Amino acid sequence: MIRYYHLFWIILSLTCWSCHTQEFDFELPKTIMQQEGDNLEWKNKTIDDREWNQTSTRLLDSIFWIRMHFDFKQGLEPNRHKGIHLFGLGAQEVYWDGYYIGHNGQPGIDQEAEIPGQVSPYFLLPDSLAQPGEHVLALRFSQHHERSKFRFIHALVADYAELLQLPLIVTSFIHILAGAYLLAAIYFLFLFLSHRRAPTVLIFSVNCFVFFSLILMEYLKYYVPYTYDWHYTRLSVIGLLTMTAAFMVPLFFALQFTLPRRRLWLGLYALVLLFFFFKQFLHGEYDTAARSMGEWMWISSLLMVGYASIRRIKGASIVLIGLLLSGICDFFFIYDISLYLSFTIIVFCMFYLLTVSGREEQKTYEATLLLSERLKIELLKKQIRPHFLMNTLTSLIDWVEESPREGVKFMEALAEELKLLNQMADHQLIPIAQEIQLCKTHLKVMAYRKEVNYCWEDSGIDEKQMIPPGLIHTALENGITHSMPLDDGSIRFQLQFEKQLNQLEYTLLTIAKNRSQTPLRKGTGLRYIESRLTESYGKNWQLISKETNEGWMTQFRVFSA
Repeated sequence: MIRYYHLFWIILSLTCWSCHTQEFDFELPKTIMQQEGDNLEWKNKTIDDREWNQTSTRLLDSIFWIRMHFDFKQGLEPNRHKGIHLFGLGAQEVYWDGYYIGHNGQPGIDQEAEIPGQVSPYFLLPDSLAQPGEHVLALRFSQHHERSKFRFIHALVADYAELLQLPLIVTSFIHILAGAYLLAAIYFLFLFLSHRRAPTVLIFSVNCFVFFSLILMEYLKYYVPYTYDWHYTRLSVIGLLTMTAAFMVPLFFALQFTLPRRRLWLGLYALVLLFFFFKQFLHGEYDTAARSMGEWMWISSLLMVGYASIRRIKGASIVLIGLLLSGICDFFFIYDISLYLSFTIIVFCMFYLLTVSGREEQKTYEATLLLSERLKIELLKKQIRPHFLMNTLTSLIDWVEESPREGVKFMEALAEELKLLNQMADHQLIPIAQEIQLCKTHLKVMAYRKEVNYCWEDSGIDEKQMIPPGLIHTALENGITHSMPLDDGSIRFQLQFEKQLNQLEYTLLTIAKNRSQTPLRKGTGLRYIESRLTESYGKNWQLISKETNEGWMTQFRVFSA
């Protein structure tokens, strides 16, 4: 920031020139002289200071004087006045051509006597002292509240109204950008909280808020008149925000593109950023450290996106072009401009990736809706398929002819099962008690059809649990299909439920004789169970269906997401 101070004012002048009819003219000092001591005579314009030290960054722990020489080529325009803008660390008394202009804080012989001045004060010059010719700005100075060696002072003389307006013009435009980042941060935060989106949405929100905060801290000096003893605290906060943004961008790309070994690379990259962050405290290289962190952010992001482009991950090629464009901007513009321009391009790239991901999520959601409708139809088809109905109706006719009373019970059981299926078909999850009731009703129907004694037992059931409809019912049908009655003519079903810290486990045991011709391939029933589990739990489930010594076991586990 210090090294680009003069260039920054040139940029401001170009901004002002585009908004006004005349060009912004400013004067920088031809020479800067410094002398340790406290002699009020040094304010005079005629003092010979050629033997003074020609630097304004020397470490001094006492009162000292700084003299800056200016050469005005042009006079004042009508109704216009000149002013001085100081930018530096210290407390000053300001003299122009030997005349007292004002003060910024109060210089003192020690820290207790000194009153810290503001970092960026302005002073109005009398018109009589702003005519063409040689002029001298003399500053009685002390810097006791900043004990480090990183001290500086700059001065600029220009039209007073322009000096006051230019920072407001620049901050007005830059705060429009800051407002856009704040709105984006709030919107994507709510989007993450309300829709449980991917972590990249939260990272994007945090990154937008970090850069919003970075803009506020960068331009804090224009609307908060803080004293110079807070200046390096502000720069440290800027460094912390820069480091955070420099880490969040590669983290976003690493997660978005699911890069391998990303924890290792991100850990090493974090150590690099910490090195530059602490370097600024040791050497005072705040601008260099911030720029280095930005360069490492760009390099690491470029490598990640380049790798994703080689793997042909969707959206990576567009982002790679954006990163290269941001690098070109950084090459042609100074840091104060390229920082915002480059980062804005990168944010647009991140936003593009989120848009692509959102579109894919929408397609997945629509596919899930189609799957859900298909599963509803499949659930009903399982019980109203012609083979099942024909066999059931044939058994029903026989029961009505042989025992009308039992035939009525058979019809009631069948009607109850179809009623339950119709009630649960429109739901993605139903209470476990309703599923158990469906299973018991189905066993009544099958008992009339097969004339087998079907027994149902359950243990450890938590009636608050919700499961996909037809899940246990389908496993029950598989148990009936794969089994033959025991010697006593019965088939027993035992449903067990266990709840552990990170999983729910349902186990349905069919205690019967297994059919010797039982196929082990995946049938329609298991595919239906898998579809229902995927619909409700994504990939966080496990299904086991196998033969046991007692008969047949179907077990499915649901893991915490």
